[in-house]
Amino acid sequence: DRGATWDTIGPDLTRQIAIDPAYRISDYGTLLWIDESPRKQGLLAVGTDDGLVQISETAGVSWRRIDRLPGVPEHAQIRRATFSAHDDRTIYVAASAHEDDDFRPYLLKSTDLGETWTSIAGNLPTRSPILSFVEDPVNPRLLFAGGEFGIHATLDGGSRWFPLQLNLPTSAIHDMLIHPRAHDLVVGTHGRGLWILDSIVGLRGLTPDVLAATGAIFTPRPALLLTRFDRGRSSLGSAYYTAPNPPDGAYLDVYVKPGAADSASVEVFDANGRRLRRFELQQPAGLTRVVWDLRADPPPAATPSAGRGRGGSPRPLVSPGSYEARLSVGSETFRTAVIVLPDPGK
Repeated sequence: DRGATWDTIGPDLTRQIAIDPAYRISDYGTLLWIDESPRKQGLLAVGTDDGLVQISETAGVSWRRIDRLPGVPEHAQIRRATFSAHDDRTIYVAASAHEDDDFRPYLLKSTDLGETWTSIAGNLPTRSPILSFVEDPVNPRLLFAGGEFGIHATLDGGSRWFPLQLNLPTSAIHDMLIHPRAHDLVVGTHGRGLWILDSIVGLRGLTPDVLAATGAIFTPRPALLLTRFDRGRSSLGSAYYTAPNPPDGAYLDVYVKPGAADSASVEVFDANGRRLRRFELQQPAGLTRVVWDLRADPPPAATPSAGRGRGGSPRPLVSPGSYEARLSVGSETFRTAVIVLPDPGK
């Protein structure tokens, strides 16, 4: 009932350790994490700051205690105990023992609700404890780990990790989530602000079959035909806080296999097969993003002032509807649909 009344669903789920400076924790244990399975109501997990994972399959009526994780110090902090969105019995656990001068990354996976565990830390940096973790709800092999100095991602379920820092400041990553509608990776840092990686559709699509192919173009989320107005806010100085918005338009993520071609291009066509825009890829290798601003090339007979849009652009905006984007790599062409929706505020 949205917090009007509450029920107790378990006893003290920590170790209830007596005060002892050797454990480097407070005089009472704390639950650092609570999670409910996105697939099964009443399947709960908690992680404590004194090394326990507790799992309930009965909505808190009874709990099963997991007090030893293979390779993990006994009293390590359980930062995450997260159920998979793809399997009822899969759970991930991230732990850190940095308060005991152990900075190794501890990241484990169980496919039997904690009966057995496998490390998926792979090649994660050895001196960056894991503080946060998230699994992609669409591609079970795409995982993100937030550490003391930034973010790493894996495309194979945890065997090989790669940094996903981009322009993110070096900082501890204390929380992450994947927005269910926008498919953005939202990141909470320690003192360096809130950061968003706009649309992980391209990363999500890098399956083994795609990586072995010459190229691929991924279906983008629907693009909004937004109408922007300044309303005088640009002249308010520090009185009105703003942060940069992502670019307007359709995010066309494409993959070109390294060495497959010296050049590649992305083109956008309307429903009648008329080409609206063409983009040459500057570096045709790996994962690349092209942002189509939902404008078409001007008609050949357009005068310099005809059809100018916001900011004096001579490229007219397209109408809401269905379009097609094509990636050309050598003699091969890859296609996907692009949906343009009207401004929801109009």
